[in-house]
Amino acid sequence: MLPGVSIRGFLTAAVSFSLSFINPLPSSSVENGGFVDTSILFATGFQIPAKHYQSYADDLTRLLPSASVRFIQDENTIDGSETIEESAAKLSRQIQLAAAGTRNVVLVGHSRGGAVAAYAVAMTPLSSSSRVSALVLLDPVDDIEKHSLAAMASSLIVFPPTLVISTPFGGSSKYYKSAVFESVCAPPDRGPKAFYLALEKKGLENRAKFLEFKSIGHLELLDNHEDLLFASLCATGANAAEETDAKVQQTKAMMELIVSSSITGTSPFSQ
Repeated sequence: MLPGVSIRGFLTAAVSFSLSFINPLPSSSVENGGFVDTSILFATGFQIPAKHYQSYADDLTRLLPSASVRFIQDENTIDGSETIEESAAKLSRQIQLAAAGTRNVVLVGHSRGGAVAAYAVAMTPLSSSSRVSALVLLDPVDDIEKHSLAAMASSLIVFPPTLVISTPFGGSSKYYKSAVFESVCAPPDRGPKAFYLALEKKGLENRAKFLEFKSIGHLELLDNHEDLLFASLCATGANAAEETDAKVQQTKAMMELIVSSSITGTSPFSQ
């Protein structure tokens, strides 16, 4: 149970809808056991197994009334052997498969997965991408060539309501777990702020929100993040109270976006 999440009352009063939380990378099939109103496709970060995002799935589904949850887990990780475009092509196919049996598709992507999710929206045929009701980018990081940012800028597709979350903490705190150096795992020119600015330049600022947690690191809110080989290079320092508060705020913002866009068809950011 998440403490202090006041959105529960609002969600309980909302129209109930089923949820499928899917980790689609690498390619996996969407198994529909009947009509699913909303499917959430989650694009994981570089070399981060799906199990590290379990609490995100648990928090989201706990707050959805009468939610029917189906996990399609693939523990293979994104190993860097494929390009952003290739990963996005897989996710785009998953969008189209999910859209065939669901009313709404929500994309959530972390780190490199955020860039993949954004690129997938830009490249998915309009008949399917129009079914993407919401996009959540958790500290997204584009590749060096900035392919996703370029696709966002040039795409004629109107992006869905988008929540961009930034966790820029670089280690300047006594809670920092590594003495190696201050690492920037989401460089400013191709990190979350750059994604938000790309949407703003498209005139979509009323459909996008930028949420920053300055004392939270790139991997910190993932489950068992210390098990990741590169955790020491991506600052993960804050105290437990800060972690809990940040996770609650993130979940609340994500739920507001998903419920508003999926059920009412509107963006909560334009109000």
